[in-house]
Amino acid sequence: MPELTVACVLKSGFWKPSKMPAPYCPAHVARLQKLVSYHLRLPHRFVCLSDIDTPCERIPLTHDWPGWWAKMELFKLPGPVLYIDLDTDIVGNIDHLVNIEGFVVLRNLSSLKKGRIGSGVMFWSGDLSHLYRDFLVDPDWFMQEYSKESNRWGDQGFIQEHAAEWTEWQSLFPGQFRSFKLQAPGPDDRIVCYHGKGKPDLLI
Repeated sequence: MPELTVACVLKSGFWKPSKMPAPYCPAHVARLQKLVSYHLRLPHRFVCLSDIDTPCERIPLTHDWPGWWAKMELFKLPGPVLYIDLDTDIVGNIDHLVNIEGFVVLRNLSSLKKGRIGSGVMFWSGDLSHLYRDFLVDPDWFMQEYSKESNRWGDQGFIQEHAAEWTEWQSLFPGQFRSFKLQAPGPDDRIVCYHGKGKPDLLI
């Protein structure tokens, strides 16, 4: 069985068209790696795709795609891959989250984007490199096209319209994925997502 890869992305520079500096640093990578090592007991390789030094195994980013668009390089990695955003808390064992098949994404956590997916936590068991290759055809056009409408926004808008099929985490594991903003803590929580604005200081 292929080795499980747990991946995150740290892109330096500016975040989105607002020219706001990227809100994450290598300390956030170290924090996530610590959480993963505690809550994932299965053998795995932890990597960070980044253009700067990281406190774990680093896979250099090939392209200078800004902000969340750097996540498109994740799909060069063959599955099984578990991807986790740096603004994510792991609060319980997640071994079962990687003993599955297919492509799994979040149901969008914003109440304003019903029917859309979220890319903050993703898993794929096979080969999704076509998503990277599709994006590589004209990344500048795609970045502009998927920055026009809220229901086709960002990398997750591109992924939703170019992936053949997917399953949502919330359907597979009800009550285990929680929005910090919109949902109260529950007894089955495993993943807490700090999406959008108003993130707490997640460094530990």
